Amino acid sequence: MLLHWPGTQGKKADSPLQLPNRVGSMQALTEAFNAGTLKAVGVSNFLRAHFVGLDHFPIHVNQVEFHPLQWTAETHELVGYCRRRHMVMAAYSSLGEGSLLDDVAYPELAHVARQVGAPATVAQVLLAWGHSHGWVVIPKASSKARIQENWDATRQVTLSEEHMTSINAIVDRVGPVKFCWDPSVIA
Repeated sequence: MLLHWPGTQGKKADSPLQLPNRVGSMQALTEAFNAGTLKAVGVSNFLRAHFVGLDHFPIHVNQVEFHPLQWTAETHELVGYCRRRHMVMAAYSSLGEGSLLDDVAYPELAHVARQVGAPATVAQVLLAWGHSHGWVVIPKASSKARIQENWDATRQVTLSEEHMTSINAIVDRVGPVKFCWDPSVIA
């Protein structure tokens, strides 16, 4: 079961109730996990600050927005923390809601796609990039062909260290961008 958001619906983002409500939710999920009702407990959109007070709970996965424009110091800190706790990192919005497919805005990605060989697409490069960082990538797909393309990204697209360095550096040129909701506003 996945706790989708670090905040409480109907409460202001900076409410002092956010932390105790998170702890209470995690307590309930942990009880269900310990009883065998749940096979795993996960969270989504949790940044490092949202784990305060949760160190003793079994959390198996953290699902967050992850793409080259989120390759930031904050993300590095979050990944380090989660890996120390043996959490799987799951990436959603790996294509930046489609924005990262723009060859003009992100020529580095198109260049890498051409280098890794036909028929690699920019979407496949982005998924392979996340996978190469050790993340589980969970792309949206609306057709059988897209599902196959996504599957092939982690099986047929191999990125070199040079490719990874080039893609990692995009955030330095463009700056960090979130395409989805921003959990940093939640206390």
